Amino acid sequence: MFAKTKKKTNKCDVNTAEVLLISVSNGMAAGRFKRAPYCKTRIDLAFVIDSSRSISRSDFKNQMQFVNDIVDFLDVGSDETRVAGVSFSNHLFPQFGFNDYTTKPHVLTAINDIKHSMVDATRTYLALEHTHQKLFAPGNGERPDVVDVVVVLTDGATNPGSYDRLTGSQGKQQTQNEAALIKDRVAYIFAIGVGRGVDVKELNGISSDPDQRFTIQVSGFAELN
Repeated sequence: MFAKTKKKTNKCDVNTAEVLLISVSNGMAAGRFKRAPYCKTRIDLAFVIDSSRSISRSDFKNQMQFVNDIVDFLDVGSDETRVAGVSFSNHLFPQFGFNDYTTKPHVLTAINDIKHSMVDATRTYLALEHTHQKLFAPGNGERPDVVDVVVVLTDGATNPGSYDRLTGSQGKQQTQNEAALIKDRVAYIFAIGVGRGVDVKELNGISSDPDQRFTIQVSGFAELN
């Protein structure tokens, strides 16, 4: 486990992260507007992506297009915004880290290569554990002087299935524990819940405070795009 480090947070960078999520969902990345008149985006951005069977093929495609649009809206580079990703369902699926791709085309290709696992469990805690133990570990590309932002996308709630010796409530608690470790390092978590099956209480526990700023709910994956 890495040693926790406190960051000098830049409110402008955090606001930019929030604005880009709202802006992309409102069509700014589709080219109807130029870049928002906010400070230059420079964050270490990690995506935590639900890949479970409850998401249809078309909805998973919409979800990945949303991720694609966010990245396309950013200045991506080794000295600009860095991007990492992990997906999850019954197992953890490491995708790419902050050091793996340092140009926007390479990051977008890596995003488009993320597969839809379509398995029954939703072990959210595994992906969050990977995020703080691996993606944000020293030497893996995360920068101590840049704001860390995590975007969690899910259509349901933590469900260990038959893969862990955890009850449903224990799995949910483990998700909260792992999210807390990310926030302890002064990282900001946006939790995006899609559809009617989301557990709002769990989303609010995952996301940073205040909930009304960092928890985002939409009725369906098509609404993301």
